[in-house]
Amino acid sequence: MEKRIVRLIIGKTGGNASRSAVNYKISLPSKWIKQMQMGDSPVELSFDGERIIISPVKTMEQFIREGLSKKHTLVKLEYYSGKNLCTEICADYTDKVISHKDHTESFLLKAFGNNNNPDWNDYLDFLQERCIPKNRAGLPYYLDAIGAAEYEPLKIIARTQGKMAEDNFRLRWEKLK
Repeated sequence: MEKRIVRLIIGKTGGNASRSAVNYKISLPSKWIKQMQMGDSPVELSFDGERIIISPVKTMEQFIREGLSKKHTLVKLEYYSGKNLCTEICADYTDKVISHKDHTESFLLKAFGNNNNPDWNDYLDFLQERCIPKNRAGLPYYLDAIGAAEYEPLKIIARTQGKMAEDNFRLRWEKLK
């Protein structure tokens, strides 16, 4: 592992920030960036409380290939408004992480709205939003009518396509192998 000691570049922020507000930057070796094939593509920053990790953002295709190569359980969903594909989502049920790709600029049509970095909990919330509410009166009768043994959002979506009476959205999903 190659290591380098670098200094933080500290700068004052502008705009609406307070007078004492600052931001921090570092300069990364171009050799490392080229080796990681990052160029001008987006990067993901992760913080575990002690370390900051910089990783290239994986395309959905890379995310799927990697998950399948590790024999993870993957589910791919397509979120439509009418006939228009708005968002693709791939959920890795083994690592409990997701990848998504929006096909629209309108946050009103995106599966996660303005949230450009949804996590596993956002995904689970999204699934529940596409199902009958868990506390709805008569839920057992509804589940029986659609042939679901219990309240499991993905199984409900499999039977209802995630259609709700109040909008024009629907979901198509498949388990990837």
